[in-house]
Amino acid sequence: MKKAKKMKRWLLSMVLILALAAGSLAGCGGNENGSSGETGAASGEGGSASSEKSTEAGGKDKEVSSEEPIKISVMTKNSSLAVNVDPDDYYFFHYLEYYMKQLGYNVELDVIEGSNDADKMQTLLGTGDLPDLVLGRANSLSNLNAVTYGANEGMLLDWTPYINDKEIMPNVNALLQSNPEVFEASTCIDGAIYALPCFSERCYLWGNGNLPRGITLYYDTVNWLEPLGLKPPETAEELIEVMRAFQKKKKKKEEGGDGVVYMGTTGNLEQYLWTALGFFGNVINDSGTAIAVKDGEVYLPAATEEYREYIELMHTMYTEGLIPQDYFTMDPETVNSMVATRAYPMVGNSRWGIEDYSEELLDWVAWPAVTAGSNEKAICSISSNIDYGCVWVSAETEHPEVIARMIDYAYGAEGYDILVLGPKEGEDPLGLVDGWYAGADGGITTKMMEDGYYDSWIEYDQNVICPLDGKFGSLIGARILTFNSDGSSVDFGRKSWTDAITGEEISLPIMGDNDQLTQDNCWRKRLEEEWALKGHLTTLWLPGVFFDQATTDRTTDLKVLIKDYVTSESVNFITGVRPLEEIDQFFAKLQELGVEEYVEYYREAYSNFLKEYFD
Repeated sequence: MKKAKKMKRWLLSMVLILALAAGSLAGCGGNENGSSGETGAASGEGGSASSEKSTEAGGKDKEVSSEEPIKISVMTKNSSLAVNVDPDDYYFFHYLEYYMKQLGYNVELDVIEGSNDADKMQTLLGTGDLPDLVLGRANSLSNLNAVTYGANEGMLLDWTPYINDKEIMPNVNALLQSNPEVFEASTCIDGAIYALPCFSERCYLWGNGNLPRGITLYYDTVNWLEPLGLKPPETAEELIEVMRAFQKKKKKKEEGGDGVVYMGTTGNLEQYLWTALGFFGNVINDSGTAIAVKDGEVYLPAATEEYREYIELMHTMYTEGLIPQDYFTMDPETVNSMVATRAYPMVGNSRWGIEDYSEELLDWVAWPAVTAGSNEKAICSISSNIDYGCVWVSAETEHPEVIARMIDYAYGAEGYDILVLGPKEGEDPLGLVDGWYAGADGGITTKMMEDGYYDSWIEYDQNVICPLDGKFGSLIGARILTFNSDGSSVDFGRKSWTDAITGEEISLPIMGDNDQLTQDNCWRKRLEEEWALKGHLTTLWLPGVFFDQATTDRTTDLKVLIKDYVTSESVNFITGVRPLEEIDQFFAKLQELGVEEYVEYYREAYSNFLKEYFD
């Protein structure tokens, strides 16, 4: 495997309670990222002036002074933790209005409750009755909709003239300079960017920092592996031998024992086996129907010879009773209740269903990164720190430049602080909240938390400060809001791991006391020990791709046919309904369905992207 080119990453924070406390909005005529009160087109005292637009060279709209307020409609979505919060009362939007007044824009935001449901977003776009601005989660504007309603219909604003203007969007422009590949992946077939991406900081022991994506598998080594004199497996075949040994012990130990040694729902185990077979770059837990990378090339795992080995491994586990017979229909609640009995030595559940935080947690270790077939090293991708398709604007808006300036503020340090934290105690320019401060234990708190009205900072934040379902701003570097007795922030330091593909050292901030024995810390550290520290992780993650309408229609049709066929037949092979001798016939049917054509579209789309990683 060739060492890839090192790609420059500017890692930015989206983590609640971990954001930089850079100060409040008080006197925010400027900020450290280049915005200032003098950048607005109008700067009347008290922020009473407002703007209208005129067109200037380059296609951008220049705001000019006006007496009328600038009214902007915003659609967003409540967080699942928000309770009875009127979107128009989100404090963050009041702070945005305040900030814009410091720039000389009298903005009035009309915030309405939206949806992240794909069907509802499709209906919204189909009617053409769009708000000025949509603040959504990842893919709230899908690539397909960007092509259809942006490139083809002209309904969506192209961000590129504003992103390229350092005066209008200095924070986003800086991201463009340091992360060009992210904006390239956001660029539609016509060269326009119809939705801004969201950046997040990679943090140690977090999902997008150094934990394997889609794999949370553990076994009890103290009560099961060590007493049997077994060593951790290095191959998938050795893993099955360990499971068989566990099964033999379980039949003797358990009253009326059923021999089942693994308890989990679909997903983790499948991803683990595909990883063992050499695939990464995506979550491949649906029988291998997600496009993935192996040896620097793009494949559909289910259409490779590795599928045969995957099916044989799953078939063995199922027919020998190593995994539950109702595995494909088991729900998470059932898994949790069964894991809690401690009768299953191998689990596919990050929290194991164990309620106590006792030393017994240390009995569990992560499944090692085994190999299978001809693959020589298991590599798993960690979650991407980029979300695409998040912030988009109607082409019919009357105030694109004002929106651009406002959104750029949220992508800077000061704006993002206000987004996730609100102002510090005593520094609220609007007097909306009592503000945050360091509690007796050194952690961030508020009076409402101290009084017991909210149990956690996240609950407080998502009901009081900004109940958005997904934060869209970003920060340069993460700071920890845990304090020493003298009021200074605690520095937990940094820790590194080496990317298995690029060879790059990934240095990450440590966000808390990870050595404290808690259930949450324990499963994370177990994954760290077996995957990050042993060189089995990569940051390579396949972004979505843009196709023209004809290709989109074709790939959509092919995907449905291929996925439905593979998913149903995989269950049949694994459970023995269809004999394994018919796998060649299965491959022949995939060819008839057009699998080669389907994969070729993605090979071409990802060719330049993968060149950044592989020589």
